[in-house]
Amino acid sequence: MKPINFLSEVRKLKKDLPSFPDGRIDYHKAKTSAAVLAFLEYNGKLLIVKRSNKVATYKGLWSVIAGYMDEIVSPKRKILQEIREETGLLSKDIRSIRLAKPFIYKDKKGGFLIIMQPAHVILKRVPRIRMDWENTSAKWVDKASIWNFNLVPNVKPSFDALRLGDRNNNRK
Repeated sequence: MKPINFLSEVRKLKKDLPSFPDGRIDYHKAKTSAAVLAFLEYNGKLLIVKRSNKVATYKGLWSVIAGYMDEIVSPKRKILQEIREETGLLSKDIRSIRLAKPFIYKDKKGGFLIIMQPAHVILKRVPRIRMDWENTSAKWVDKASIWNFNLVPNVKPSFDALRLGDRNNNRK
């Protein structure tokens, strides 16, 4: 598989797709989009969130913190923004962020492609989560238990890309 330069792909999408008045990429009718997914971990447990009925896709499914890459910024900056928006956590709450190699996910049911940038985020302490409108509830679960939930389909390949099932996955 050919390596993907995530930001180059986002720049191509910005050139080809419409924009909102504020300059962000408008993915509403796009067949290809770009997104970041952040697996937040503290003390061996991952945070999963249940998506609300107000979001455009995957309503009512469990996910990790995620968002469209709708502006030209570094993936880490966008990940920090999504974490802040969806949980209330700040960069001072984070010990480390590790990015996996980006990949293309094909949603067979929806018929669209997502250029994915997964991240493993280690937190410094057990945080108090303050959710926004995108999610209705949050749970801390063991890595092995995550598969007991009805997950957004792109969580599994992102988990695998980060090698979160491996024992030596906490490289900084």
